[in-house]
Amino acid sequence: TAYEIKECDWSSDVCSSDLDGSINKIFLNNNFSTQDFDILWAPSNKKLLLTRGNFPVFNIESKRQETAIAKYIPSDIKDIVWDDFSDSEIYIRQNSGIYFFDLISKNKKLVLNKKTDQFLVKDNNIYIIEKINNDNYLNIYHDNKIIKSISVPVASIYEFVNLNNNSIYLHDQKHNILYSIDPWSIFPIQDSINGVKNFSLDRKSV
Repeated sequence: TAYEIKECDWSSDVCSSDLDGSINKIFLNNNFSTQDFDILWAPSNKKLLLTRGNFPVFNIESKRQETAIAKYIPSDIKDIVWDDFSDSEIYIRQNSGIYFFDLISKNKKLVLNKKTDQFLVKDNNIYIIEKINNDNYLNIYHDNKIIKSISVPVASIYEFVNLNNNSIYLHDQKHNILYSIDPWSIFPIQDSINGVKNFSLDRKSV
């Protein structure tokens, strides 16, 4: 079953509806502020994580809060990304690097000992942009070791976009260029599209 976010009173609840039109409503019992936040859907679309308050994780089917990330990692959460396969695994960016966190065992493990502004997780690999001698590289890490480095055009701000296919998409936010990259191809940069001001998924538009 697929779910999507519907319009609701964001100060009190998050709503979801399934394909037959019935509404499921998850009430937030936390005293959240009104700051902007993201809704991160797990790979199966059966769980969601809110990037605000204590970072609660909700189960759509049971309509209950399963856990709160801040209970185990109380500070310095800069970014959270779901594993691209498992509903029980997330990756957390902190000042000291990127950590793997198991929602079941509550175990935390450092998987990339590097500071970075953003990252992407795909097939148990971590993708980051690194600047070396004024050149930009899309570097792929596994178990804290680099396994591939791809030269990409110089840009001051890149945004990762994951379309859940074999390609990686990099959005040059300053020059409004979207790059399609196949990291395992002989010629990784497959295509580029100019004039793309905004590019994101699900409940946002290009």
